[in-house]
Order: sequence, then C-alpha cells, then structure tokens
Amino acid sequence: MTDWLIKRQKNIAHSLKAMETVKDLTVFLNQMQRWEQEAHPSWVHPRKPITSQALTFYLYYQKKAYFSFQIPKKSGGVRSIEAPDPFLKEVQQLIYQALSCVYQPPLSAKGFVAGRTIRDNAVPHAGKRYVLNLDIQDFFPSISFFRVRAVLHKVLLPGLHPDVADWLARLCCHKGSLPQGAPTSPILSNIVCMRLDRTLYYLSRNLGVSYSRYADDITFSSNEDLFGDDFMEKISTILREEGFEINQKKVRLQRNGVPEGGKIIRERQEVTGVVVNARPTVPREYIRNLRALLHNWETKGYEHTAARFEWLYQREKGYARAKGALPNLERFVSGKIEYLGMIRGKEDPYYQVFKLQFDSLCLDTWTESVTEQEPVSRSNQLPAANGAESKPIPVPALFLQQTLQIWESKGIKKAMDYFYNLRHLQTEQKE
Repeated sequence: MTDWLIKRQKNIAHSLKAMETVKDLTVFLNQMQRWEQEAHPSWVHPRKPITSQALTFYLYYQKKAYFSFQIPKKSGGVRSIEAPDPFLKEVQQLIYQALSCVYQPPLSAKGFVAGRTIRDNAVPHAGKRYVLNLDIQDFFPSISFFRVRAVLHKVLLPGLHPDVADWLARLCCHKGSLPQGAPTSPILSNIVCMRLDRTLYYLSRNLGVSYSRYADDITFSSNEDLFGDDFMEKISTILREEGFEINQKKVRLQRNGVPEGGKIIRERQEVTGVVVNARPTVPREYIRNLRALLHNWETKGYEHTAARFEWLYQREKGYARAKGALPNLERFVSGKIEYLGMIRGKEDPYYQVFKLQFDSLCLDTWTESVTEQEPVSRSNQLPAANGAESKPIPVPALFLQQTLQIWESKGIKKAMDYFYNLRHLQTEQKE
C-alpha cells in the first residue's frame, strides 16, 4: 500500500469521526467526490456537487427514492431488488468508497472484497474429504437499520458521532434493513458480520476445520467427519445470536473418497460454483460446452453460431436476469474463457488453447466481413524504403493497428470492446 493511500485512509477516518452536523457530512461527501474525480480524470461529465438540502430530504423522505424489480434465482424462485435513484446511488457510492478505506476485511470473508474472488473462496476447501455448504436465509433483509447504525459507531469507527452513524445508516437502509441493489449493502453486510466471521474462524481453527464466507454462503471443510448434529447445533446457535437463520433447504454435505458400505463415495464437491474435489476447476460440462461453441463457430460460421446462441440464450435464466438484454456472441464467449482462466489459472492449457482459438476466430470473422474495401488512403499504407511506392496494409494488420491505437489513447477496455464487437465492425464496413 502506497504512502499516499495510507494518508488518504487516515484523512477519511479522521474526517468521519470529526463530523457532527449534516453540513459536515455534505462537505465530506463532496470531498470524496473530488477525490473520485481526480482518480478518474477521463470522466466526461463531472459530478454535480451534493447539497445539504438534498441530503436532508433523502434522510427523512426517501420512500420514493427506490424502484423495485425482480430477477430469477439460479436455484429457482425470484429475488426482489430495491435499487436507489441516481442521486441516492451517487451518495451511496461515495459512502462505499469511504467505508472501504476504513474497513479491514478478515481473511475468511471472500465476497464483496476487492481483489478476492470465488476462486479464493474455493481454495481452502480443495482436496478435502468433507465439504459442508450452508446458506444464510434472507441475508440482506436480516440486517436491520439498528444493527447497521450500532456497528458503525461501536465497532467500525469507535468515536463516530451517534447522529452521523444514524444518518449513514438512514442513507444506506430502506424499509428498515439493507436493500438488495444498493452499492453500500455488500460492504455493510461484511462489516455487520465481523463478529460472526471471528467466532466461526476460531471455532473452526480449534476443530481443525477450514472456514470461509462468501456473502451469504458459508463453507466448512475437513478430512475428518466432524459435521454431525453437534456441529450443526453450534453453528445454528452462533448464527441465531448474530440475527441470522440457516436456510435448511441449502445445507449440503459433499463427500469425496469416503468409504461407506464397502464402497468409496465420490461426490462432486462445489463451493460457490467451483469444483474443489482436487483443485479449483469448472465442471466438465462447462469446458465441453465451450469447446462445442468454438467448434461450431469454426466449422459453421459466425452468423449460424450467433443465431443459435441467441435462440438458446433467450431460454436461459440469464436472459431474464439481464432484463431481456442479449449479449453478442463474442462478448459471451470472451467472458466464458476469462472465467475459465480465473478459476483454473491463465497458464492452464484449456484456457490458452481456447483463448488463441477465440482470438483467431474473431480476426478471421472480421476479415471475411470486409467484402468491399474503400480505396487505400495514405494512413492505411506501409511506408516503403528508397522512395518506392507505398504498399497497402493488409486488412488484419490494419485491424490490429487500429486496436492498438485505441488501447494507447482510450485504454485497454475500449480496445477490447473494439476488437471483440464484430457486429459493430461489420456495420461500419457496410456504411
């Protein structure tokens, strides 16, 4: 951590503890806004300053500050989302930035923490004979406004003015609890679970058990059969004391290499979707489906594969979760490959082969789409030596040159968007 960042964190902690009035809070949020703008100078539209009047209004009259919608769960049913309006979302994002500078997450908390992924959550449990998965029921709704207010000025920031803790909790809660959809709910849930994580960590360490928590997913693992009724009763009691309940429908004990009845039980063990029987990996069908998709693209062409993908995607839950938005084929495949690389590692042969195949297909598809090239301009010519006539740059080389130019001027994300958005490139050529 740089000295500049350490100094910034100390300034934020000091400023939070020094606040006493709504005006102080307004000044602080505007300062956070300026720091955010300095950290992202490429933002085209500067943020509007926050006023005390607007902040006061949202503190006490925020009934219409949220809009509700539902998305389907992967396990079935629906999840209700309460999303804040643009002004409140901006305020919550600034509060989140401030809290992230003073909250130090324990090693056992893997979800909603910068730099930690579902792979990090799976690693401690890889290669274990017993893996126990639990799920906290109604996680965000179980965290009340009163718990958020108390943990802010008694645990996270001792010395924080009670009124300031009350205002921060008001700005971040809706209908008396943490709303799913607010930028601050994830970090506040982790802060509220600090004591829970500490208690479960020490209990697990004393028993020789590995423990981790990813949001509302709790995982224990061991090479010994320790997860009987006594263990479950202890966990249930600890969670109940912290205001939570176990979702009994999602209690899963997964065994691998365990003898029973003259046979060896070999169940697939998963932790937040990652297979952990030997090492963190993806399910076999994930690789099989990805290989088939790339094979179809290579043998049947982009248009046929894209049409088939769109037809299948509209029947998946992801289509409903994205509110009907349909990603293009190349973005979808790129995300699948990068997820594979995150779980298995970028040195993994599957990742490297799929990545090379995908990049080659993208370039070939773009080249094939250029049916009529415009007259070659000077900017699209390679300089020749000794005054000889310049030669046109081949289409693939020109495409890569344009991609690199975007990378240098606008950043790698814009360059990736340009490289992988084949439909956009085809439209440009037709125009």
